[in-house]
Amino acid sequence: MARSQVQPGAIIDGFTIGECVHSGGMATLWSVTRPDIAAPLLMKIPLVSEGEDPAAIVSFEMEQMILPRLSGPHVPACFATGDFARQAFAVIERIAGKTLYSRRRWLGRTPRSHRQRAWRASPIHRRRDQFDEFRIVKASCRR
Repeated sequence: MARSQVQPGAIIDGFTIGECVHSGGMATLWSVTRPDIAAPLLMKIPLVSEGEDPAAIVSFEMEQMILPRLSGPHVPACFATGDFARQAFAVIERIAGKTLYSRRRWLGRTPRSHRQRAWRASPIHRRRDQFDEFRIVKASCRR
């Protein structure tokens, strides 16, 4: 399969492609519109070409199967999906607000020193000792 050459202004299954919102290692996110849908939309297009990670295809196929079945106020609505025969995509509701991606520096922060790592891990070890007292942890997990 060749890499998708999606450009702003192109039309895919009635959705007009807008700006590229994010380009990651497994997919790109595009803002899209369609005259009969008033909600803000995003189109996710997986990166599928020779030499790309096959996990991108598998994970995208799983996402295509799961997204339409999810519902509730905590889940973006799924409006359409496209198969790999022509152009694989998933169109979902775009939820306003700050993304987790913008917080990646904070989320990925690691302790700087041995002392900081020990301090962060100490509650876990104290709790494990309590489990040992009550014989909750399997024998194979004990010290």
